[in-house]
Amino acid sequence: MSVWYRLIQELHEAAEVEWSEGLDEGLAAALRRFKENLDRGFATELRIAELMEQSGFSSAYMRRTFVARYGCSPKEYLDRLRNEHAVRRLLYTGDSVTDIARACGYPDVYQFSKAFKNRNGLAPTEYRRERGG
Repeated sequence: MSVWYRLIQELHEAAEVEWSEGLDEGLAAALRRFKENLDRGFATELRIAELMEQSGFSSAYMRRTFVARYGCSPKEYLDRLRNEHAVRRLLYTGDSVTDIARACGYPDVYQFSKAFKNRNGLAPTEYRRERGG
């Protein structure tokens, strides 16, 4: 692991500890687990509502707390995460668009292409051609 990556990770962890000090311990832990589930499970067809229900807190409360902490809704966070992974795979692998769609948690290539174009302004194949070199 590079020094730069470790520094970023340590800064993130310190900010997380500082932010969560103002929260109920159970809520801070539930929020952290919820985000970790999004981070680990982005490649699957996640059900955000089910993950929130598992937290033990109301979905509305978890959503508000998530937005306050991370600056976007859980759905937007998941969409961004999937997009980041898709962009990297388009630029740095020769994987097919269908394989990338599956690897990033989209149910089919149509949904992936539509979401990708809405976020990036180009269809995945166009993006790869124009940005990938």
